[in-house]
Amino acid sequence: MKKQILIAFIIVLGLFFSGCPSGDDNGKKPDFEKILVFQAYGTGEQGGAGVNRSFVELYNPGNKQIMLAGITLWFANGTRTNTIPEGSPSPAVVDSEWKSIELSGAIPAKGSFLILGPEKGSSANLIIAEADNDIYSSSFVLSNRAFKVALIESRTTLNASIQNPFDTDGNGTKVAGYIDMVGAANEYTPPTDPDQGEDTIYGFETAPARNSASQAVRRKDLNDTDDNSKDFIAARYNGMSADEMSLRRPRNSAHGAWDPFAP
Repeated sequence: MKKQILIAFIIVLGLFFSGCPSGDDNGKKPDFEKILVFQAYGTGEQGGAGVNRSFVELYNPGNKQIMLAGITLWFANGTRTNTIPEGSPSPAVVDSEWKSIELSGAIPAKGSFLILGPEKGSSANLIIAEADNDIYSSSFVLSNRAFKVALIESRTTLNASIQNPFDTDGNGTKVAGYIDMVGAANEYTPPTDPDQGEDTIYGFETAPARNSASQAVRRKDLNDTDDNSKDFIAARYNGMSADEMSLRRPRNSAHGAWDPFAP
């Protein structure tokens, strides 16, 4: 009888622990169980010297394929303060209107997924063919001065009242279904010091990364600290050697598993 009670207790204990959610106390999934915004680049409307298309590369660091149905990529551009008409508020208090792309398909384990926009100039150092896309959108054009992209797993609609889905209220509250995001600016204008730079962006994790017409923002490793300024480096595609570019360039899902930090 005692043996039967002990076995029952062990079974109940096992069910209890197997039912506990993974991740930390806030329910956040470990980095190896979520999709990362791995790399992003903006051509602007006139094109950039680095890459011929705006792109966002997603990466799945986990050991299982992830289906993308129900996940939306949101994107918006910031403002360059020296383009604001004289007499207008400076800097702008909101970024441009959010646009969205509903994702589909799957991202392979330890693999990438590539969203591409239209070609903006053919003289860039890295030329990506339209056919290399996992998803193509003619409206997907990121600024080469300041932009933000966010992955949301829900039908949450982002509008002007939600400038930063990572921190909607200044107290760290994220929008429902938040997965990851990156915000970037060339010469960032902090709200507390509007004379410091020329570019505004109001959506990012903790602090923005740096981008330009020749530089993408690319993760320095797969450790996500929720600080864009520390998690991303400026990958200068203009002037990058052919050998380095063959490794660093963005991949689509057909490429399969790969190590984005191979030496």
